[in-house]
Amino acid sequence: MKQELDSLKAEIDRLLEETGVVVFRCGPRFDDSLPGAIVWDSRNYPEPDGFIRGAQSLGVKIICCHHRTITADFMERLLSDLEGSDLPRDVKREHEREIRRLQAYEGFVSYIEVSYDFGGDTYFFICSAPWYQRLLEIMSEIDDSFDEDEGGEPGPPMGGFFSKN
Repeated sequence: MKQELDSLKAEIDRLLEETGVVVFRCGPRFDDSLPGAIVWDSRNYPEPDGFIRGAQSLGVKIICCHHRTITADFMERLLSDLEGSDLPRDVKREHEREIRRLQAYEGFVSYIEVSYDFGGDTYFFICSAPWYQRLLEIMSEIDDSFDEDEGGEPGPPMGGFFSKN
């Protein structure tokens, strides 16, 4: 699996260099609620050539790129948040086993996002590893488990790794 997204990232970087567009390295831009977001069908067309060549044909001058690599710090924070969560003990044990299994992916590219703006719309090429999707599910479950505090406010969030805004 490592070579799949790592190779894809290298291919995207090579294609962007060939096109001569300005590459802006940024944080993630995609949000489900973003008006005018158009997402490339990367399941049926996983090669980035068509997406990047399309941007070039439109005369796009800047393309935004983001990738995420799983770190040991992130995995340790996730385990710590799991420990402090309000999940039932058996669910915590199962999630801990799964997180420890997924620690084998530390250092791997887990998520790639390439985007550009044209004509009032934002076009996205997004790929993520299946194991990363599972980590996001576990994170969401942990985050949802925190009870509201005495003032009626939600409990602590998941360390700022992603926003639900």
